[in-house]
Amino acid sequence: MSHSHEKGLLYGLDARIGFAPAFLAALQHALASVVGIITPPLIIGSVLGLQAYIPYLISMSLLVSGLGTFLQARRFAGIGAGMICLQGTSFAFLGVILSGGLMVKPAVARRRRFWRCCLAVVWSRR
Repeated sequence: MSHSHEKGLLYGLDARIGFAPAFLAALQHALASVVGIITPPLIIGSVLGLQAYIPYLISMSLLVSGLGTFLQARRFAGIGAGMICLQGTSFAFLGVILSGGLMVKPAVARRRRFWRCCLAVVWSRR
């Protein structure tokens, strides 16, 4: 006893969507995309101890996502799909970025201590 109720598309290709459903769908899409774009820089900045740079990381992530989406939508010189495809960051690279950052972080700290010692020696001789 299978009741097959086949339903077609809610909206056709050229159908006009009402303001309320369109606004709610756009709001949901925008909030979901912003969370996906902002979360990787937050993770990277907090794990690597870059708290002072987190606003810049988030800003750059949003800027590059906007530029990529614009290029996808406008098709400059054959680049892009010609439709709105949101371009954002990915969580796939987080492991590599975090491990590389954690490997470089001690070397950067040693280098800073070295230059601080050099400056201390130079200033102490004056």
